[in-house]
Amino acid sequence: MVKTTDGGLTWSAPTPLIAMLNGVAVRSVNTRTVKIDPNDHNNILVASDVGLFRSTDGGATYALVDLPNTVAYGPANLEGGFSIVYTGKTARDRPRSW
Repeated sequence: MVKTTDGGLTWSAPTPLIAMLNGVAVRSVNTRTVKIDPNDHNNILVASDVGLFRSTDGGATYALVDLPNTVAYGPANLEGGFSIVYTGKTARDRPRSW
């Protein structure tokens, strides 16, 4: 992942999406969707070929989210994702005080 804070004039060095899974390092080579929380720009979700990654520090670091598994493959599996839908409230949806 790379990020910009100046509208694309400059970009950060790449931050790899790497995690330990059952004692083995896994590395994403394909990101499919990136969503930034509209209420907290430090909260970023990335759907990748090896699973869902989350950053809580604005993209400085990412951690693999261990999603619940309903099949008997063990406690952690590769869980590639394709899309992310934000189901929280945006600033526009918040009630207004008058």
